[in-house]
Amino acid sequence: MGEDGQHQLTPYATRDLAVTEFLKTFKSKTGNVWADRDNFTAVPGRWTLQMADGASVSQRQRKLLSHVDFKDVADSATLSKSLNLLMRIVSDVEVRHLLFV
Repeated sequence: MGEDGQHQLTPYATRDLAVTEFLKTFKSKTGNVWADRDNFTAVPGRWTLQMADGASVSQRQRKLLSHVDFKDVADSATLSKSLNLLMRIVSDVEVRHLLFV
């Protein structure tokens, strides 16, 4: 993200032909199947999927952070109370979803 991407302006005779080409290109570039993108697995040396939809990002963050117990971290943290609170707010998936969607 943050870089100019590649694009292709190929006219297709039908929507079905365009979709078929997209699905083939997505599989070849990422090593993943579009229909199973909720279980996307990054493959070294291939393109990765950047989630843009707020709900998808929130779901992805929830999955990545599901094993972290922030209550234990906050109790043992050596940060100041205000910085500790800030870190808890910015790492709270529900708060981020409300603020950025």
